[in-house]
Amino acid sequence: MMAMLNSVYNMTKTLKLFSTAIGSEITYGVTLNWSRITHDGKYGAFPIITADTKCVIIMIHGMNSSSGQFQLHMNEIEKYNTDHNQCIKMFIPEVLNKGMTKLHDCGNDIYSKISSHLDVIHKQKIPVILIGISNGGRIALYLYSKIMDNYSEIHLYVTTLGSPIKGTYLANIALNSGLYRLTKYASNPDVLSDLTYDSEESKQLIEKCMKYSNFKSKTRFYVSKQDFLVFPHTCGIMDNHDNQIVDGVGHDGLVMYFYKEQVMWCINIAENNVQIDEQFQNMYLPLIETSVPTQILICDMEFSME
Repeated sequence: MMAMLNSVYNMTKTLKLFSTAIGSEITYGVTLNWSRITHDGKYGAFPIITADTKCVIIMIHGMNSSSGQFQLHMNEIEKYNTDHNQCIKMFIPEVLNKGMTKLHDCGNDIYSKISSHLDVIHKQKIPVILIGISNGGRIALYLYSKIMDNYSEIHLYVTTLGSPIKGTYLANIALNSGLYRLTKYASNPDVLSDLTYDSEESKQLIEKCMKYSNFKSKTRFYVSKQDFLVFPHTCGIMDNHDNQIVDGVGHDGLVMYFYKEQVMWCINIAENNVQIDEQFQNMYLPLIETSVPTQILICDMEFSME
């Protein structure tokens, strides 16, 4: 009897988490996705580096999205910059063909826009943080290896939200079933092939990054166990890295509920790990907005929300 009760409890818990994850996707769609275009291109030009610059953040949006996908990140960093001499610079380019092309083409296109600025950034020892959402995380890793190949001593960091670092089984299913022919991948099957789990593209990408000894200490990866697009969630993390594994949010929900925590991670790097202003840090203490429906489990710690 006890075993049956436990089974029912676990099933109910799982269904509740998936229901919450679906709710997060709906919430994102009706509250944020429509306003994304109003932020497109806002930080499309590489920023001017000044004496006050403490950090440069390069944000890379997901496939079939646009730079406005980072609207929440923009708003939070702008708040911080208001009282900190605009010390954090942002560059948020549009990804080539919205990411519907080969990874190296997307990465090289962005690199061509930042390469002329890297000498100054490197000489002034200014940290550079690459933030990638979904496929943007793969591009961020590509840029990490390319930048490190040319500037091995640069202070370079990577953080991702729901990125298929190792690929995703969803791509395998789409290819093997032929369902991809009903999607935008119909004319780009090679792009989808690179996204399959443990593809040669993914393995080579990871190998290139791992050859740098400090890579593990310069990364933070966010994934959700209920992310339908990055499946299973282990596709989006790497062993012995700073992996933030969460429950109860979907693919877009990761952006909506964890952007503040990710921004705070960036600010700590910009401030060289010194204490952030107490008033500003208090703004970031709640990791989850009170408007989140039901509850979310974060790293096996339960947070209840009204």
